[in-house]
Amino acid sequence: MSNPTLDPNKIKSKPLPASLRSIIERLEGVRKFAPSQVRKIILEAGVEPKDLQPWADFDHPAEDSYGRKLVYKGDNFEIMVMSWRPGDISTIHDHGHTQWGCVQVFGPAEHATFRLEDDQITTLSRVLL
Repeated sequence: MSNPTLDPNKIKSKPLPASLRSIIERLEGVRKFAPSQVRKIILEAGVEPKDLQPWADFDHPAEDSYGRKLVYKGDNFEIMVMSWRPGDISTIHDHGHTQWGCVQVFGPAEHATFRLEDDQITTLSRVLL
């Protein structure tokens, strides 16, 4: 993997902590992502809650149902920080053509997977993260 210089036009807020810079630098050189590879890169970066605090948005409008801030937008990936207060929700949704959604969680959260078939929604799994 290459270690390119970060394009300042892609950084949505400055400065970036070392953990996020590490993830960006390692992922920018990748054209085809493998979930295990991305997981390894994120775990090795050692992201801590304090690293994400500048993008936390717990004072979001109630109609937004949770806070969401873009940290970095690359050619093939984005880094976003999502913030939920107790009682906040995310409606049932998919991530379109993306391979995954959230990859690191701090604090209690529940993730549910559903199937829509013949206009019937079935819960496939519920996991406390």
